[in-house]
Amino acid sequence: EMVNSFFDMDDAFVSQILSTFKFTTPIDTSTWKNFSSKYFTLSFKVPQFTQVVEAQNNIVIAKAPYVTSPNGTAGDNAFMRLIRYANGQTQASTLAQLSGNNEATISTATVDGQSFPRVDYTEPVSGVRFFSVFFEKSYLSVTVPAMSADPSFNYIDLGDQILSTFKFTK
Repeated sequence: EMVNSFFDMDDAFVSQILSTFKFTTPIDTSTWKNFSSKYFTLSFKVPQFTQVVEAQNNIVIAKAPYVTSPNGTAGDNAFMRLIRYANGQTQASTLAQLSGNNEATISTATVDGQSFPRVDYTEPVSGVRFFSVFFEKSYLSVTVPAMSADPSFNYIDLGDQILSTFKFTK
């Protein structure tokens, strides 16, 4: 028999359902700094404690200061990267590579009123979480950086907050 009302449900069952809810408080970005790209048709806001480094085919965002390893093997401290597709890579080809991965969750991200594919993934061995959003000519990837000075910092949530400020420009 179908449950007639929410109040007729078992308390444990209701608690289990409510535990899956995610309540969010709008983030105050009024003190964040504005960034407008020279190479991408994009602007966004970042917290004061971050550094944005832009090149013709990518943008990286890190907790300031942005650093790379001396020999380049350990990567850098960037947690967010916008990378232009290259070498014949497209949105469709990149998504096709990921669609066979059973560990990935594919959903939709709304950015500046437009919908784009989003993939969330947790690396099975290390437990490192990341997400990527696939735009028409580039993709955005957010992860815990290789050279993270603060492994307890929630880079994924901050990446989502920054993504919510993205505006496409002409």
